[in-house]
Amino acid sequence: MRRQIPLLITFVTGMLMIVAYFIPHHPFGGLRELFNQWAIVIAAFALILGVLNLIKVNAVKIQRKRPGWGYSAVLLIAFTVTTITGLFWGMDRVHRRARRARRDWCW
Repeated sequence: MRRQIPLLITFVTGMLMIVAYFIPHHPFGGLRELFNQWAIVIAAFALILGVLNLIKVNAVKIQRKRPGWGYSAVLLIAFTVTTITGLFWGMDRVHRRARRARRDWCW
């Protein structure tokens, strides 16, 4: 029963999203928007929990010098560099470069 209730909730929510996609009128249009907002909130919390877990698990591995701790150090360094790069330089530069690459390829 503990497994069936989340599956039922997921199924009903998915069916409502499908219906709301094909019938964008009241009341489904507002319901779709509400579900989208909740999905963004849930995804944000999942991302935060995932990042914190990644840092915690690998930091403990480095601290205790367990086998493979060097890989954990590389992972955390790469994660930090990627995060800083994304925060400070963002996607605007990437999109600009991609547009230029498409243009150069075509012409």
